[in-house]
Amino acid sequence: MALAPGSAAVLDGYAGFQAIIGHHDAALAALRRAIRLDPQNSRYREHLLESLSWARRFEDVLGAIPDVRALNPQSYYAAFYSATANLALGHPELARQICESLATPLEQDDRHLCLALAYHALGKIAQAKKELDELQALQGDLGAAGYAAVYAQWGELVSALRWLATAERENRASLMALKVDWMFDPLRNQPRFQALETQLNFPP
Repeated sequence: MALAPGSAAVLDGYAGFQAIIGHHDAALAALRRAIRLDPQNSRYREHLLESLSWARRFEDVLGAIPDVRALNPQSYYAAFYSATANLALGHPELARQICESLATPLEQDDRHLCLALAYHALGKIAQAKKELDELQALQGDLGAAGYAAVYAQWGELVSALRWLATAERENRASLMALKVDWMFDPLRNQPRFQALETQLNFPP
């Protein structure tokens, strides 16, 4: 940032780091400046969706999605954050429709994760568990952080904490967003979660 403050790419990288340590205002300001510098680059607008989600500004996520799709109609970010923002806002039926549609450009694992959350919120417990089983069959222990997020959202905190321990052991990089990902919010008062966050040594 000191050497190239006018570089959209530098601003984008800086924003990503600020976002995962919870400096949301700095992250969003940097991304908006990157967009002003390079308005036709969909990547910066996609990363804005992610940072808005981590800042829990879900209405703003939905408001920013049309700009992403105007530049990249098949944007994975637009699909994923449209679904998860609707889940966070308490609209699981909309999330279900998004994630069930084969026209939605989602990776198979993210489709299973989304549907596990949407079906559970809609009271379709057996279907939700089937989606989680299929996700686990795809990813094995490397997907432990995602299973922890699902169990946290289901309110099954013991299972969520157990999978977080597996993630710390098997795929620590998957915990990069632990400090800011809203899906882990039900765990934040748990001593084991707090101990893991301390162990990961995020900057203040």
